[in-house]
Amino acid sequence: MLRPKPIRVTPLENYQLSIFFDNGEIRIFDATPLMVGDWFGQLKDKTIFKTVHIAGNTIEWINGQDVCPDDLYYLSKPIKEKEPTEEKPNAETIASIEELENGGGTLFTGSTEALFAELMEN
Repeated sequence: MLRPKPIRVTPLENYQLSIFFDNGEIRIFDATPLMVGDWFGQLKDKTIFKTVHIAGNTIEWINGQDVCPDDLYYLSKPIKEKEPTEEKPNAETIASIEELENGGGTLFTGSTEALFAELMEN
């Protein structure tokens, strides 16, 4: 079986991450064991920790720290089992899709660093 791919990550309190995988699972990853040494120790800065984002088959922070995809999945703990595949999108999701289809939303074409700089300003 192939390892599920993360599709959304949200930083939580206590240096934990809520990760939604493409198989419908939501899992919690505790990043505190990573935070040793100069490189990963930077993640103790909550501003840097909150820059976590999806990068291919794993997650990454603004300065380039990342987690092995296998560790991300197998060391995280499930909090919600797979969602049924027959679920329909909620009203907010439908409205967002309609907005995009009607030319709404904003397309960002800059670098990742520029995107995070813009997000941190807001």
